[in-house]
Amino acid sequence: MDKEVRALLRRVLLDGLALAAVGIPLLVFKLWGQPYQRGFFCNDESLQHPFHDSTVTSEMLYVTGFVIPIAIFFGTEVRRKRQGCRAVGARPLPLWLWETYRVVGVFLFGAACSQLTTDIGKYTIGRLRPHFLQLCQPNIDCSLAENRHVYHEAFECTNAFVDAYRLKEVRLSFPSGHSSFSAYTMVFLVIYVQVRWTRHRIFTLLRPFVQFLALSLAWFTALTRVSNYKHHWSDVLVGSLQGTIVAILIPYLAARGAPIHCQSAACGMAQLVGFLGSSVLVDWTILLAEGAAVLLVPLLSSAKRRGFSCSDTSIRQPYVEETIPTWALGVGFVVGALLLMVLFELMMSETGPSGVVCRGRALPVWAVRLYSVVTAFLCGAGFSQMTTDIAKYHIGALRPHFFQVCQPNVSCDENVDPFRFYGPGDYRCTHWTEEQLADSRLSFPSGHASLSFYVSTYLAFYLQSRVRDCSNERRLACFLVRPLVQGLALLAAWFTAVSRVMDNMHHWRDVTAGALIGIVAAILIIQSLKPFKDVRCLRPNEESPLRRLQANGLDLERN
Repeated sequence: MDKEVRALLRRVLLDGLALAAVGIPLLVFKLWGQPYQRGFFCNDESLQHPFHDSTVTSEMLYVTGFVIPIAIFFGTEVRRKRQGCRAVGARPLPLWLWETYRVVGVFLFGAACSQLTTDIGKYTIGRLRPHFLQLCQPNIDCSLAENRHVYHEAFECTNAFVDAYRLKEVRLSFPSGHSSFSAYTMVFLVIYVQVRWTRHRIFTLLRPFVQFLALSLAWFTALTRVSNYKHHWSDVLVGSLQGTIVAILIPYLAARGAPIHCQSAACGMAQLVGFLGSSVLVDWTILLAEGAAVLLVPLLSSAKRRGFSCSDTSIRQPYVEETIPTWALGVGFVVGALLLMVLFELMMSETGPSGVVCRGRALPVWAVRLYSVVTAFLCGAGFSQMTTDIAKYHIGALRPHFFQVCQPNVSCDENVDPFRFYGPGDYRCTHWTEEQLADSRLSFPSGHASLSFYVSTYLAFYLQSRVRDCSNERRLACFLVRPLVQGLALLAAWFTAVSRVMDNMHHWRDVTAGALIGIVAAILIIQSLKPFKDVRCLRPNEESPLRRLQANGLDLERN
C-alpha cells in the first residue's frame, strides 16, 4: 500500500476513534442512563404547568441541525475547490471532497461533544421539568397544609397513562438539549460562513442574511422550549450558552496551530536571566503571597449574614455529602494538571544536546518551558481562588441546604405569612456546628466550579499550543491524544460543576458564575503572561538572537 494511502487511512481511523470515544457514552446514556432522583415541594409553582407537545420535535431538530449546515459545507467547498486535486497514491482525490470531510468531521465531533456535555448535566442534576406534577401525579396529597412546605423525596408516580420513557424524560430538564444542539449547529454555521464566504460580491448581503436565519432558528427553538413548558428559562439559557461555547472552542481546538516562531532577543534574555536570576525570587514571592492570601481569607473573614423568607424553597433542600470533596478537587485538578504538563514537556521535548546556557549551566529547553508554564498556571489559580473567596465572604449567599443545617428558631407553618422576611437579627440557628453554619453562607460563587474550569481551560490552551507538530511521528498525539485530553479535562470540570448542584451545595447561578470566573482567569493569565511562547531560539546550537548578542560581547554574568 502506498505511503500516502496509509497516511490517509490512519488519519481517517484516528478521526473515527475520536468520534467513537465521544459517541459511545452518548449511546450508554440513552439506553441505560438513569437520572438523579430529585425531590420536590408541593408549593413549587414552577412544576405545576400543563403538558404540551413540542413545537420543534427531536426529529425536526436533528434533521434541520445536520442537513442544513452539511449541505452548505458541501456546496461551499465544491465551489471553492472544484479545480484542485490531492494525490493519494496513484489516484487523485478532489480537494473539495477532502475539505468537506475535514469540515464535516470537525462539525460532527463538536456536536457529539456538545451533546455529551448536555447529557452529563441532565443525568447528574436530574432537574424536574415544568410539567412534572401533571405527568407524574405523585402519591403525595399536596392539598394538605402539612405537605406544602416539605421536601418530598420518597414518592412514586401514579399516572398509569405515562410510560417509563416519559417518566425518565420528566427528570431531564437541565440543561436544555434542544437549546444546546441548535445553538451549537447554528453558531458553528455562522462561524463557517463568516470565514468561507469572503471572495465574491454576491456574499456581501447573502452572508449576513444566512447568518441571521441560522441564529433565528436557534433562538426560535430555545423560546419554544419555554412556551411548551418543556424547560425552565434557566435550562434554556445554560443550554444555549453551552452550545455556543462548544461551537466557538471546537474549531479552535481542532486547528493544527500556527508555525512556531522564536521569541525576540529581549524576551529571550529576560527569560534566560530570570530563570536563575532575581526574577525567580520575584516570581515565587508573588506565588507565596498569593498562597498566603488564599489561606488567610477564610481564616480572617466571616461571611455576611443574610436573612430569608419561608417561601424560598431554594434554601430548603436536604443536606447531602459531597460527591467531590475539596481534597479530591485539589489532587485531581491541580496536581493532575501539573503532572500532565510535566509529562507532555518530557514527551514533546527535542532530542539531542539542546539546552539553554545560563551562568555557565546548560538548562534543557523543556525545563525552561515547564517553569514558564507552571508559574503562570499557579499564578492564575491563586487569582481565581482569591476572586472567588472575596465574593463568597462579601455576598454571603445561602446554600440550598441552609435551612436543614441552620434549623432557625422561627416557624414556617401555614399559620405564618410565608412571604415574611426574617432579617439577620430576627433568627438564630439551633443546630450543627459553627464551621458548618459558616460554610452554609458561602454559596456564591462556586469554588469547585471556578477552580475546575480554570484548570481545564488553561490545560486545553496549553495542549493546543504545545502539541502543534502534526508530522507522521506525532500524528497520534496531534489528532487523537490532544483532543481527547482536552475533552476529558473540560468534561471533568463540567461534571464537577453539576455535581455541586446535585449535592445541594450550590444553586445553578453559583456554578455558572464560578465557571465564568475560572474561564476568564485562565484566558487573562494566558494573554497577560504568554507562558506558551516557544523558547527554541535559546538553544545554543542554533543561530538565535541571544547567541548573536553573546558573539558581540554581551556578558550575562555582569547583567
